[in-house]
Amino acid sequence: MSTPILLSGAIKRFIEGVLADYVSQQVQVHEGYLPSKTAENINTPDYPYVIVRLHTGDAEDNAHTVHVRLYFGTKSDDDEGFKDVLNVMEHVRIALLKQRVIENQFRMELPYSWELFEGQPQPEWVAMAKTKWTLPAVLEEVPFDY
Repeated sequence: MSTPILLSGAIKRFIEGVLADYVSQQVQVHEGYLPSKTAENINTPDYPYVIVRLHTGDAEDNAHTVHVRLYFGTKSDDDEGFKDVLNVMEHVRIALLKQRVIENQFRMELPYSWELFEGQPQPEWVAMAKTKWTLPAVLEEVPFDY
């Protein structure tokens, strides 16, 4: 059965594969939120990252729609840093549009929209993409008494 949690994991794995050979830096991909800092990861930088976050869902008779937001973050010491976050986001966008079905069960629907936020917390740069996915509907089970 396809669920939003399974979708989130599939998107994460897909993006990790897309960005595995990213030239600039190793991009971390997380589900939900950035991980809390612990003794084990205190020296791991937060940037660059992509966060896969389930946002909303709708169930109808023939489909289950899940809206997923992708948050992108990079860090740059110059005024051209906004280009870094846009490059990571564009890398992912192109890959998703080329292969709109992932793991043979989740289909990304159009439109795909993105936003570079107005107030940037320089030297960090952040952006967001909105995606919409279709999952198979859950069929109603009607008890049948003989």
